[in-house]
Amino acid sequence: MPLDVDIAALPVDAIEAVSARLNDTPRKCLEYRTPRERYSPKPWRFMAPKMTDHPGWGSPHPG
Repeated sequence: MPLDVDIAALPVDAIEAVSARLNDTPRKCLEYRTPRERYSPKPWRFMAPKMTDHPGWGSPHPG
């Protein structure tokens, strides 16, 4: 969004669309999860497991 746009003048649905797009974009810093997935109150068991969730994966000393 350009810096000269007055956000207060935008309709609510336009702001919600921008917010949804940002929250549904996977981030490397969140292990390629979206902010919505990472910070949602849903239990993690419904999400794809991380590579480090399995014993021996991501560990320097498997075992």
